Amino acid sequence: MTHSKWQFEQNQNDVSEGPNNAGIASFTGDRAGSLVREMLQNSIDARDSHSDPVEVKFDFIDLPTDAFDIDKLYDALGASIKSEDNDDRHRKQFKRGLRLLQKAKKDKSLPTLIISDSNTVGATDIDGKRDKWHSLTKSEGKSQKDARDAGGSFGIGKHAAFAATDIRTVLYSTAFKNNGRLERRFRGRSILVSHERNGRAFKSRGYLESKSSIVPDALRLDAPGTTVAVLGFNVNKRTKESWLREAREAVEAHFFHAIIHGNLIIRLEDEIIDCANFEKSMSKRDDGDKLRRLASVSAGKIQSETSIEGIGSVRLRIEVEPEGSGRGKILALVRDSGMMITDTLAQMKVSPSQQMVRFPASWKGFTAIVECLSMGERSLLREAEGPRHDQISPDNADESERLEIRNALRELGRWIRQEIESVAKPPEPASEANATEMAMYLSLPGDDTRSTNEGNGKGFEATEPVQTPKPPAGLGIPGGGRRSGSGSKPGPGVEQGRGRGKKKGKGSAKPRRYQELSTVFSNMRRLPSALNQWPTHSAAFTFDKPDTTPKRIELFGVGEDGRADRMPIERAYYPDGRRMKVDKGAIVDINEKLMGGSRARIDIKSLRPVADRRIELRSVV
Repeated sequence: MTHSKWQFEQNQNDVSEGPNNAGIASFTGDRAGSLVREMLQNSIDARDSHSDPVEVKFDFIDLPTDAFDIDKLYDALGASIKSEDNDDRHRKQFKRGLRLLQKAKKDKSLPTLIISDSNTVGATDIDGKRDKWHSLTKSEGKSQKDARDAGGSFGIGKHAAFAATDIRTVLYSTAFKNNGRLERRFRGRSILVSHERNGRAFKSRGYLESKSSIVPDALRLDAPGTTVAVLGFNVNKRTKESWLREAREAVEAHFFHAIIHGNLIIRLEDEIIDCANFEKSMSKRDDGDKLRRLASVSAGKIQSETSIEGIGSVRLRIEVEPEGSGRGKILALVRDSGMMITDTLAQMKVSPSQQMVRFPASWKGFTAIVECLSMGERSLLREAEGPRHDQISPDNADESERLEIRNALRELGRWIRQEIESVAKPPEPASEANATEMAMYLSLPGDDTRSTNEGNGKGFEATEPVQTPKPPAGLGIPGGGRRSGSGSKPGPGVEQGRGRGKKKGKGSAKPRRYQELSTVFSNMRRLPSALNQWPTHSAAFTFDKPDTTPKRIELFGVGEDGRADRMPIERAYYPDGRRMKVDKGAIVDINEKLMGGSRARIDIKSLRPVADRRIELRSVV
C-alpha cells in the first residue's frame, strides 16, 4: 500500500489544455513497436556494466488499486471526459479508460504492463539535482544527454508509454546507488485535459507523489534499475498474443545487433530472446529473410573502420550476394548502443530531396551495416536523428548546425559508397566499355534533350543541357540524322535532322524548370525486349510525400559529375495498374493525386540507362 495521492495543479489563469499532446501523437501509429523501441533504448543507454548484458522484462500483471490512489484518478478522468477542452475522439478513448477503472474498483486490481530493467544505473536523483529521475517523470520536451545517456533518453520517447493506454497514466519506480547506499523513488504521472472538479479548475497534468519514497510492493526494486508501469493495459488472450508477437518483431528488427553481440536480453513473459536463441526467434517471422541477412552480417567480420569529422568513429560490415541470387541492396545504420536507426535509404538524407548515398543498379546485391561508435559524445549524427530515432536528416537539427551536418553526412555517404564499391561493383567487360564509348555519339530514340529548340519554337531545356560531342573521323554510327556514314566520313551525328537543333522557330522558347519529385526507387532490372535492339528497363518507385499532382513528369539519369541526361519513358502505370498517358517520353495529363506511399511503375527505353548513374523523376514547375 502507498500513501501517495494524486495532485493536479490548480488552473488559476484559466489555461486551456486539450488532449492533442504532440509527444503522445508521435507514437500512436505503431504502439507496440514504439513502446518497445523507446523503453529498450532508455535501458541500454543506462547500462551499468559493459561486462554484463542489460536485461529487460515485459510482464502483464493485475496491479492492486491501493498502489495508485484509484479514487482520485477516477474522478479526474471522469471530469476530463466532460471538459469542454476535450474533443470527441479523445472522449471515446477516456470513456474506455473510465470503464477499466470502474471494473478495477470492483476487482481491487487493474490490468497493467510492467517493463523492468536490470544491470542499469537506474534513473538517478542525487542531492536534489534535476537528474535523470526528474527528466523521466516531470520534464516536458527535454532530455538528459551525457556520455552514458547517449540516446537522449527521456526526451519525447517517454511519451510512448502514454500512447499505449486509454487512461493516459504511467507509474515509475527506480532504484540507484548513492555513495554505496541503495535509494528508491516512486512517482506517477497522468496526462489528461484541463478540467473542473468540485467547483475548482485544474490543469491537465497530475502527479502521484510519495514524499517518503514509499514504493508499492509490486513495483519495488531491490537492485539498481527502473520499472515503468503502463496502467490499464487491457488485453485478452487473443490481443495479448498479437501484442507479444508485435513486440517480439520490434525487438528483433531494431535491436538485433545488441542481442547478437550479447549486450541485451529480452524477456517477453516466459519467452527469452538472447544471442543463444536469436535465430530460433527469427524463424517465427513471416518476413525473416531481410532480418536473417542483417543478423548474418552483424555476426560477421568488420571490413573497414574510419573516423568522420563531426560524426566520429564508424565501421562497416558487409556481405555481397552471389551472382544470380536476385537479392537487392540493404544498408542499415546502427547506433553504438546496438539499436538500428534505419535500414531505408530514403530515411538517410542530406537534404529534403537528396539521399545520403545511392548505389547503381548494376552493382551486386549486398547487405551492409554501418556502426556509428561515437553517439555518446557530441555527434552531429545524433543531432540529425528524428525524435523517434528512426531517420537521419539535417532538418532535425538546429538551423545553425545544418550546414555542418549536411557536409558530415555527405562525407559519410562518400565513404560508405567507396567501401561498398570495392566489393560490390562488378568488373566491366571490354564489350560493355566499348558500347559505353560508342553510346556517347548515339541519339537515343525519343530523346529530345540533345537539342535545345524545336522547329516550332516550343523548346526544351534540361536542368543541365547535354552537349553531344562530335565523333572522331572514321567512326560511322547510325544515329539521328537522315544518312549513315561509313569509312572516313563523319557519322550523321554531325548533321542536324529537320526542324531541330540550329534552326529556331518563331519566338524564343522559355527554358523548362524542374524540381525533383520525392520518390524512392527499387526493383531496377533489365527486361528482355523482342521489339528492337534497344533494351527496356523497368523501375518500380514509391512516392515519398503525400498528395502530389505534378503537371508533367520526366526522367533523368544523373552522373556523379552532376550531368543530367533525359531518359525517354516508354510506358507508365498508376498504382492500380492503369496506364498513364505518355507523350514524347514524358508522363503528361496526370489527373489524380499520387499519394504518399503509392507504388507505381515506369518502363524506360534507352541504352544502359542506369549504369553508374542515379535516376531521378522530375516534375515541370
